[in-house]
Amino acid sequence: MSSVTLLESYVHAELRRQEQAERHAALIFDYTPSQSTERLEYQATRQASMRAAEKPLQTQLSSEEQAERQRALRATETLLQTQIRLDVQAERQVNLRATETPYQMQHRLDEQDEQQRALRATETPLQTQLYLEEEYHAQPQRDSCRYQPQGCLKNLRSELMVDHEPSCEYQPTTCPLANHPQCPWGGKLRNLDRHLREAHDDVIVPGAERCHLVEVHKVRANKSVCFVQETQEKLYVISVHCKGRLLMCTIQVVPMNPPERVGSLMGALEVVGVDGKPHGWMGKIRSLHDPVESLWDQGHCLRVDPNIIGACSRSTIRLHALVMLQTPCNRGRKRRKVARPSAKRRIASRT
Repeated sequence: MSSVTLLESYVHAELRRQEQAERHAALIFDYTPSQSTERLEYQATRQASMRAAEKPLQTQLSSEEQAERQRALRATETLLQTQIRLDVQAERQVNLRATETPYQMQHRLDEQDEQQRALRATETPLQTQLYLEEEYHAQPQRDSCRYQPQGCLKNLRSELMVDHEPSCEYQPTTCPLANHPQCPWGGKLRNLDRHLREAHDDVIVPGAERCHLVEVHKVRANKSVCFVQETQEKLYVISVHCKGRLLMCTIQVVPMNPPERVGSLMGALEVVGVDGKPHGWMGKIRSLHDPVESLWDQGHCLRVDPNIIGACSRSTIRLHALVMLQTPCNRGRKRRKVARPSAKRRIASRT
């Protein structure tokens, strides 16, 4: 076909289009206002329906194109680029979750649950077994407490169980007054408070500050002597053990049943030699869970050398015990100095 023929066909098509446009304009000019409104509404409805029909297809095509583009990019990216992309995605997820409302969070969790259920519904029995095994290995291993036969129902992770077992209230224990007076009681640590109040109420001395008479020959003969002191409805065991030529003095709090959460317990132990020189210790009161040997090793005790304070084997030492309770609301405040017992009450006597 020659160029002249193409030009003639183009001119005829243009003339035909102009005639159609003029005829259409004449028709629109002859429309009444109601007909014009109906025509415009019909055109708007038709365009909306056409766009609604085209939108899913366009969305699907655009999402498929984006996915194909993402796959092509990921196939060519380096390890560093992959790590950067994952870090950016993780940071974006954190930012989104930090700003989402409770409703959005619930909606997101519901969508995740729905996706999990959809995956579970289509997986094979082998895939289900593999999924359960992965979940089992992903969960941290839990151990039972060694005092489970005594009634402890704790089931914790290994690193938490290491901290729980030394302070478990179901661990077996004996009465601290086994030597003075004789007491064969043995049971759970959680029941020790009730036992002391029921069986040894006559030896419990009240008060936050008390003076206990320690006979050196009894300590050396029995290897230990214990006293029970009560203040603010809590019992404290003051123990004096013989370790070689030294006397190891400790103060421990008896756990209550049910366990009670209180502030820091501070205590002080002091003896005074014949020369009037005090020998004392002040620190945090430990629980009766802790063995006295660990308190000796960690320095949570008062070491007394009878020879240094001028006490012989037949001497009686005055041991002053003081309990101070620091409540949680007072931890940030400056602690006032506690006055020491008067010198008259701190003088050691020898028999």
